[in-house]
Amino acid sequence: MDQTKQLESFVASVALGSFSAAARAEGVAANVVRERIDALESRLGAKLLHRNTRGLRLTDNGARFYEACRAILADLEQAETAVSAHASAPNRPLKKWASNASGTLFSKKRVAQTRL
Repeated sequence: MDQTKQLESFVASVALGSFSAAARAEGVAANVVRERIDALESRLGAKLLHRNTRGLRLTDNGARFYEACRAILADLEQAETAVSAHASAPNRPLKKWASNASGTLFSKKRVAQTRL
């Protein structure tokens, strides 16, 4: 299972207050979010959330982990943005091409404007 998806589902569940709300935000079924959280807790060997009919509540470990996950996901988003911005930049210098006639015309306009 994708660890990033587990972290995203965990953060969304806490921020939105329920698995159902996180599932709607992620565009998946609620049981998918629940399974991701269960797998995350199992992998970590720690309970992150207290679940009841009224919603979710963070455990002490869950609160520490939530803050760390938010920072990790923000850093990941920033890194992806930086790379995609760099990837869309030109790889070589741009060259400007103009005919001699247009260069001459521009020069004559500039001389005429400075004489006014």
